[in-house]
Amino acid sequence: MKNKLHDTVVILNQASGYLQLDMLHAYSKKYKCCVLIAGSLVTRSSSFQEDWIFHRVCVYDRKTTFRRIYTWLAGTLGMLWIVLTRYRKAHIVAITNPPFSVFIPWFLRCSYDIVIYDMYPDALVEYNFTTRSSIFYRLWSFLNRFTFRGARKVFALTEGMKERANHYMSSSNNVEVVHLWSNSEDFEYVKRSDNFILKKTQSQDKFTIVYSGNLGLTHPLEKLVNLAGYLEPTEFSIIIIGEGAKTNRLKQLVQDLGYEHVYFLPWQPIEYFSHNLHAADINVVTLDQKASNLSIPSKTFNILTIGNPILAICSKQSALANIVYKYNCGIVSDGCNMEEVAKKIKVFKETPAELKRLRMNSEKASRSFTKTNAEAYL
Repeated sequence: MKNKLHDTVVILNQASGYLQLDMLHAYSKKYKCCVLIAGSLVTRSSSFQEDWIFHRVCVYDRKTTFRRIYTWLAGTLGMLWIVLTRYRKAHIVAITNPPFSVFIPWFLRCSYDIVIYDMYPDALVEYNFTTRSSIFYRLWSFLNRFTFRGARKVFALTEGMKERANHYMSSSNNVEVVHLWSNSEDFEYVKRSDNFILKKTQSQDKFTIVYSGNLGLTHPLEKLVNLAGYLEPTEFSIIIIGEGAKTNRLKQLVQDLGYEHVYFLPWQPIEYFSHNLHAADINVVTLDQKASNLSIPSKTFNILTIGNPILAICSKQSALANIVYKYNCGIVSDGCNMEEVAKKIKVFKETPAELKRLRMNSEKASRSFTKTNAEAYL
């Protein structure tokens, strides 16, 4: 006899994508009706089923601090209204984008889970937006204690985030770690001769180090620019794809240093996502020292899926570093000695067998981070 299906589950996540779709596929085994409330949805190879329901709210905009806060607030209010008027009796899965979404089901006295992608308000303290003694921080922390303890389950991405979440919990048994994942079918292999990114930067015949993502204040990309000073322009290219608050500062730094082998490209259309990843001999993931236990970039798992090595510029005690160390799939640097990083990269260029070994290790690591992880949310 089949298990009885519950009525409705609702996922709240302002910037949604394949992760939320894979979660919905898992939830559909338990719930009759699956709902997503989001500002944007990037489907990739994961499909949004015809019998699911999608409600749109304000799109998340992270270009400036003002836009980020404004769209967070607008998105939260949109989610609150939709849940209030349609889904008071549903089970809510609140993901911390916008960070205020976790308060919605608690305020409305719904059944709910919390999924922590970024740890607030802790992150705001680490980045000096506020202090632990401020009324703002103490109020948010006070609300977290009620909200987290009222959840059926709290999910974190790493052990470090779980430890932070435990500060707001009465029992650590109610916090579970579920690692992010990626889907290999999302990324069609792109030959170097056909790669749009490499053509754009005239880098087909060079060893390429590629960063693709937000150029925000919390991303230590100056260290990646510094790496260029130890790499020969005729043999290496560093390609930075994306936009953010640091864009102009980074471009000015490159200009001041006179580096002609560092290239900047704006955000690329989603159809070029595979080009972004496959343009690299080594893909870069950055995580500020202060964010070591507060987050982990999802791009990490995309890189592992295509079997590329990772240059992780982060704390050596972070969850990101732990993955690279555990699977021996790249380089970890805190950014203090980029000359040493350059020496390792040159070894990879001159020793194809070593580069191939790292790629095999990345592909092997990816088998631990597949969409079967979504089943853990059940």
